[in-house]
Amino acid sequence: MIKLLTFILFFTVLFANSEKTVDDKKNITADEIRDHIKFLSSDKLKGRRPGTRGSKQAIRYIEKEWKSSGVLPAGERGFKQSFIFTSGVALSGYNRLKIDELRKTFRVKQDFMPLGFSAVGLVKADVVFAGYGFSTEDSVSWNDYSNIDANGKWVLIFRGSPDGSSPHSAFSDYAPLRKKYMAARDNSAAGVLFVNPFNDDELEEFVALRFGPSTTRGSIPAIHISQEVAQQLLPQNTP
Repeated sequence: MIKLLTFILFFTVLFANSEKTVDDKKNITADEIRDHIKFLSSDKLKGRRPGTRGSKQAIRYIEKEWKSSGVLPAGERGFKQSFIFTSGVALSGYNRLKIDELRKTFRVKQDFMPLGFSAVGLVKADVVFAGYGFSTEDSVSWNDYSNIDANGKWVLIFRGSPDGSSPHSAFSDYAPLRKKYMAARDNSAAGVLFVNPFNDDELEEFVALRFGPSTTRGSIPAIHISQEVAQQLLPQNTP
C-alpha cells in the first residue's frame, strides 16, 4: 500500500457572546414581554447571528434591561460569556497532499480539495479502498468495510451510489458525503478520500468548499481528490 501525507489548515473561527439568564424577582407584564420579543425579533437586528452588528445590538439591549431590573452579572466579563463560533471556512496557504513512495506532491484546487466539514491536522497513513463507503444494515444491507481493515488508514471512497444519480435509488439515504464520512469515522478510519466514480460524468470535478448553518467540523480529515490522483494511490486491479 502507498502512504499519504496531508496538511489541512483552513478554518476561521471567531469569538462571539451569549448571556446567562438569571431569574428576575420583579413582576413582568404581558405587554413588556411582547415589547422585548418585538424588538429582539425585529428586522432591525437582521437575525442576530453571533458576531454581527444585530447580535451586538441585542446584547446591549439585554444588558440594559437586566441592569435596570437589578439582575446581577454571572458571566465571565459582566453579563457576557464567550464561546467559539465558526462563521465560515477558507483555504489556508498550506494545504498539501503527498504520496510518499512516489515522492509526488499534489496541488490544491487542481488535484484535490478539502471539504468544508474536514478536520484540521496532519495525517500520514496507508490507503485502503472502501467502494462506495456504505455501512448499513437498515432497509439496505451493504457493508463496504466487512472485508477491509480501515483502522488508522485513509479510506478511498466513491461518491454517489452504484445506480448513479437516480432519484429513486435505494441508496439515496446513504449516498451523502457526510453519511459516508461518519461511516468511515465509525470504522476508525484516519481520514477520507472521496473520488468521482469513473463511469459518472455528471458530478462536478470537485466539491466546492461550502459552509452552512449545519456545517460542523469533523474529527478526521476529508478530501475530494481527482481520478488521476486516485489511480496513483492504489494498484491497477483495484475495482
